[in-house]
Amino acid sequence: MKGVNPAGSNADYHYANEADFFRMIERFRDYARNDVIVRQGIRRVVDSVLKGDGIKPDPDTGDKDLDKRIGEAWHTWCNTPRLCDAAEEWTFKRIARFALKQTMIEGDYFGLGLKSGQLQSVEAHRVRTPNRRLAKGQADNIIHGVQLSEVRKRVTYWVLRDEIDPTRQHYSPDMFSQIPVRDEDGGRVAFQVYDPDRYSQTRGVSVMAPICDMIGMHNDLQFAKLVQANIVSAFAIFRQYEGTFSGQQSDMRTGERETESMTSGGTKTIEGLGPGMIIKGDPGEKLMGFSPNVPNAEFFPHAMIILTIIAINLGMPVAVLLLDPTKTNFSGWRGAINEARSGYRSIQEWMIERLFQPVYEWKLRQWQAASEDEALVRLLKAAGPKAFYTKWNCPVWEYIQPEVEAEADAVRLDNMLISPRRLHAERGREWGEVADEIVEDRERIITKAIEAAARLKVKDEDVSWRDLAPVEAKGQTQPEPEPAETDNAS
Repeated sequence: MKGVNPAGSNADYHYANEADFFRMIERFRDYARNDVIVRQGIRRVVDSVLKGDGIKPDPDTGDKDLDKRIGEAWHTWCNTPRLCDAAEEWTFKRIARFALKQTMIEGDYFGLGLKSGQLQSVEAHRVRTPNRRLAKGQADNIIHGVQLSEVRKRVTYWVLRDEIDPTRQHYSPDMFSQIPVRDEDGGRVAFQVYDPDRYSQTRGVSVMAPICDMIGMHNDLQFAKLVQANIVSAFAIFRQYEGTFSGQQSDMRTGERETESMTSGGTKTIEGLGPGMIIKGDPGEKLMGFSPNVPNAEFFPHAMIILTIIAINLGMPVAVLLLDPTKTNFSGWRGAINEARSGYRSIQEWMIERLFQPVYEWKLRQWQAASEDEALVRLLKAAGPKAFYTKWNCPVWEYIQPEVEAEADAVRLDNMLISPRRLHAERGREWGEVADEIVEDRERIITKAIEAAARLKVKDEDVSWRDLAPVEAKGQTQPEPEPAETDNAS
């Protein structure tokens, strides 16, 4: 096998040639842009992992006032492109989608935290090794733009200037910036999002790497079958001569002709075809039509095998990739969805580890140093390390069987197998917000019901607000009043 060191090597050995590494990235980018299957499969993963409001923090500092202020500041920063994006174009939710999509296609995503409080996104090809003169003898510790310490701690990212001209290929030394990964206090200010397979892996590798050839073969196969179907639909004639025929064949033309030179020195004639042609045969010649099955029966299982291999490498069953449940029953479809969601949860976990948590801590350190909200600065400094304590609520997915699964949640709550806050966290919601909304909404409807009951009072008959707004949950009733005590014993 090529690229395998028989003496053993770290993970970086397998993509050591930088030219091959970036050529591989460009090939994957082309597939992600043009391939009819891969493009939609990657989008489906990103849509599922970061659906809805995306991954949100739930501050847990022990100070409710501080938790609330952090939540408000984070929400404002994330949803204001002017504050969170260096280009002032995207919200942080959109940047996270870019990061995940780029990681799946290119292998990794880099984000640079600026002193302005904005995040600058960097594509994979811009982090590369400069020439040795610029690196001043440090090139041996740089793996495709990532400079490492002796224990593989990331020290510096060498980032190529974002060249606006897409055709420029020459990179001069003055086009590189040396970006420190951490600030003077050790806090991270540059972020690399990737999902390595080995501890010694410095750069990420696309999810398409194992299936690169499969994707190309699938495209070639589909194209060949389309061309074949077009040709068969246009023209298919068998020329059959009777045994008594001894004449010369006429020069029958079916379209425009052109001559092509062969490497052997001879020539061959290429003749065009067209649909709806009428061919007149020679005397004694019998013309017979031919209409083969295109595609043939073997094509479909072969194409399905290729699609299945592509699907499992994108992290989903083929039924989910194709959005086609017709080849299975409801249980099979539900099992496929659950397996896909298991992979989505794993992606959410490393996205939190590689992007959301580091960026969250970076913003807290900035707000701790200076913020327009003086109360937030004061509370952050007073909280110390606890200011960074947080939980993360990930997006969840709709019930496949709403009644059955909602009833299962109710059983878990009734039997104290789970707390309301944990149950709502599983669904990507914060229990504090849900509880406040429930109380506020019930307060609103009860208040309006009391006002309406007062307007409907007629003579000596009273209308209770409970007649207008019953608030008992399904299956719950008001307790029966205890019988009044009497002097006569029964």
